Amino acid sequence: MRTLTRHKTPRTDLNQGLTINADDRDPHEGNASHLYTVIVGGYPPETIRFQRGAVKECGLNGISDEALLTILIDRLEGFQESKWGCQENGHALIHLMSALMWLQDRTRKRQDRGVEGTSHV
Repeated sequence: MRTLTRHKTPRTDLNQGLTINADDRDPHEGNASHLYTVIVGGYPPETIRFQRGAVKECGLNGISDEALLTILIDRLEGFQESKWGCQENGHALIHLMSALMWLQDRTRKRQDRGVEGTSHV
């Protein structure tokens, strides 16, 4: 288990108060972590479970990177439509949308090669 700290920015009570733990990176599964636990103050831990293994080989068992990006995009779009809209949120939104586009492009290319949903590269 690893504890992540990249989200912690000085002088922010919110991010300083969050603990994010990740399971060890799995070299047999793309060297990625698949389970994250977020601890928010005195609340029970929240778990984010990512897909482990190819869907056609392991079944659907977690969320995708694209799903998490979609949640973040929706959240920032909401802020941008409110009094909390700002240039920084706008820049973050553009980059999140770009990241989603690139991941979707990767999926289309894998579909074209006939390997989407499998562990084949």
